[in-house]
Amino acid sequence: MKLHTLVLAAGAVLSVGIAIPAVAGPLEDRMEATLAAQARISPAEAAEIAQRHVKDSRMVSLELDFKRARLVYEIEVITVQNVAHEVYVDANSGRVIASQIEWDD
Repeated sequence: MKLHTLVLAAGAVLSVGIAIPAVAGPLEDRMEATLAAQARISPAEAAEIAQRHVKDSRMVSLELDFKRARLVYEIEVITVQNVAHEVYVDANSGRVIASQIEWDD
């Protein structure tokens, strides 16, 4: 099973990572580039969309992944009231397809 993930942490340099068992090096680099190239919306645009969706928030993390056969940014934002939200943005259309509050267990 392949797991495709693009991770962007607040204040960090954009890094693309794909977890594929027993694959490393140039092949993995090409696969990372392929995944990122499929997104029509940039990570910065997706973060802005999520922050507009959840008012008075800032981005904490961002991942690019496949969900239900669709390329989706999973963006965690936190509000000024310290409430964490997970916002799912379609990487092709820029539409928010889901949003939920992250509850601590």
